[in-house]
Amino acid sequence: MTYYLSRAGMVMGLVGYVVWLAVAQGVWSFADPDVFYHMGMATHLLEFGLADQFSGLAPTTLGQHFVDQHFLMHALLGVFIWLMTPVVGTKVFVIVLLLLCLATFMWMLRTMQLKGWWVAVGLVAVTNPWLFRLNLIKATPLALTLLWLSIIALVKKRYWWLAMIGAVYVWTHGGFILLPLVVAAWCLTHKTIVPLLYTVGGIALALLLHPAFSDNLFFYWEQLVQIGVVNYQNSIGVGGEWYPYNPGNLLFGHGLLVAALTTVVVITVGLRRRLSATQLFFILITVGMTVLTLKSRRYVEYLAPFLAAAVVGAIRELPLHLHHNIKTLLQYLLPACVVVMAAVPVLLSSLSGVQRDLHDGQPTNYLSGASQYLATQPTGIVAPSDWDDFPALWYGAPYQQYLIGLDATFLYRANAYRYEAWKNITLGEAADPIQAVETIAADYYVVAKDHTAMYQQLITAGGQTVYQDDEAWVVTIL
Repeated sequence: MTYYLSRAGMVMGLVGYVVWLAVAQGVWSFADPDVFYHMGMATHLLEFGLADQFSGLAPTTLGQHFVDQHFLMHALLGVFIWLMTPVVGTKVFVIVLLLLCLATFMWMLRTMQLKGWWVAVGLVAVTNPWLFRLNLIKATPLALTLLWLSIIALVKKRYWWLAMIGAVYVWTHGGFILLPLVVAAWCLTHKTIVPLLYTVGGIALALLLHPAFSDNLFFYWEQLVQIGVVNYQNSIGVGGEWYPYNPGNLLFGHGLLVAALTTVVVITVGLRRRLSATQLFFILITVGMTVLTLKSRRYVEYLAPFLAAAVVGAIRELPLHLHHNIKTLLQYLLPACVVVMAAVPVLLSSLSGVQRDLHDGQPTNYLSGASQYLATQPTGIVAPSDWDDFPALWYGAPYQQYLIGLDATFLYRANAYRYEAWKNITLGEAADPIQAVETIAADYYVVAKDHTAMYQQLITAGGQTVYQDDEAWVVTIL
């Protein structure tokens, strides 16, 4: 009876969770402006195939060296866009990816024979930072799925899988450097080097065989080193995900997982038992992901799953009598727990923070009026008032060239003087607006209505308003 109640509770929990995801995504807005870029790239892939250059950001370093680092994600997204409308297909796509990520995480835990895997999956599924980030329509769910598959390959000693996973990772996510780091942690704790050789070999082969070879090396140098490691946040306004995570907020968001891991490790050490290779592996990765997250917020989605895996991995290594008591306790509490877990997604108030953040974004038709106007004009350079307005503008007017977008670093690295002139005029702080617009050398300026100081400086520099609506002005310089 307990078994069937447990299964029924899990099914109810899954159904409730899917319903909550549908409600969370069921609004006509995007919490992340990059969604427009992903939809545009997927549409381009459907119509023209793999993009080997990107004229949309010609004034930046991407104009000379561009690689679609999310190619496989865009290919999969293209299928959903083809089957549905772009907005609906994109929102359904992110739900499918999130569930795939959780299912593969569960498979990994069960492959490692970690008891209480359902606890780990459930805790991760409702962890606020993880849930929010995986609902932003990024390639992260696919990247995490590949990491779980790599650990499965390590456990099964199917090392040739690692070469394939490494190659696929390169074509899926620009952060493929995380894969050899995870495999290296396994090699360190299990005293072997062979898996790392297969992994690095697969990654190297994918880089060498890439149609845009040499350009891809320059692109990844910009993405991984200049943006990820050097990080110009003290000089320019980089993306929010590249700023450090507040330690207090990080601890609060993962408090239950941190408390559980600390308790189990203290018990293990107090009983003078040596940490097993599995424990050391997950703890090492957890520490590494914590350090990365404290440096850049974008790694927070990797932290919760490894924390949860470390907890259930540590429980498995407890002495037999303690493990048996815990197992018995879980067996009797399981029906009640799964019923509670099934109710959690239905009670939307418990996840209202994530839902509120997801609903507080850009409308799905953001800047559509300005982009439709630009689509009717001769090709020129467009300077937006915010660099994260680029995706929406480019999605509506893909044949224009944009001064800045995706990350401010790309323009800053191409022409620092041009970036400074753009920054000063967007803030309304250009000492000489005429000189600033000459340095920027844009044909069109799209000025959001909350940038009135920028608009006034453009008019002072001889600008003429050629289009306006409730969201923005479009200005040209006479």
